[in-house]
Amino acid sequence: MYYLYMAWPPLRRLALELGQRLTDVGTLNSRDDIFYLVMTEVKQAASAHANNEAIPELKALTAERFELREARRRLHPPGTVPFDASDDPSVKFKETQAVNDPNSDTMTGVPVSPGTITAPASLINSPAEFDQMRPGTILVCPQTNPAWTPLFAHAAGLVTDMGGILGHGSIVAREYGIPAVVGTGTSTQRIKHGQMVTVDGDVGTVKLHEDE
Repeated sequence: MYYLYMAWPPLRRLALELGQRLTDVGTLNSRDDIFYLVMTEVKQAASAHANNEAIPELKALTAERFELREARRRLHPPGTVPFDASDDPSVKFKETQAVNDPNSDTMTGVPVSPGTITAPASLINSPAEFDQMRPGTILVCPQTNPAWTPLFAHAAGLVTDMGGILGHGSIVAREYGIPAVVGTGTSTQRIKHGQMVTVDGDVGTVKLHEDE
């Protein structure tokens, strides 16, 4: 993972520079829109830019793709496909997320690191929000990978939507000695940034406290 990620920071800067140039010439609405083009479109836009020309129709195309991506991000995948496959005991124990009652103030998941902690939540949905992590809070996120490891130094606990006993977040939480419950399914949808929550890493529950 380390070697795979090494190339991304410089490549991203190059892509953003190209995006800015295409924005300046009138092909894109903003430099970030470069990530909503496929390679053939990028080459066409770059060729047009070389002649100081724009392809304005790409503005509407990238805006449409952005909205589609945002809509897909709001979807929540089922624990199994088909949904009722979880009725099979040989499948049930392999699930990476629980089905929780949306009206209950207590969510269940997989207990992966022991201990109990009550603290505010830092809701972090992606690396773009890493700066919102606050020391002494409970990290609430979809799932983690090695890029998320620095956040654990500030976390008092961990709650994720997906995961299992041997997942990245579970292992790192045990290394840091913080309570963790993973595989809650919809914690990022139900827990607000700054909301008080209680994580019980012994039994696998996450209690949501009402705002005072």
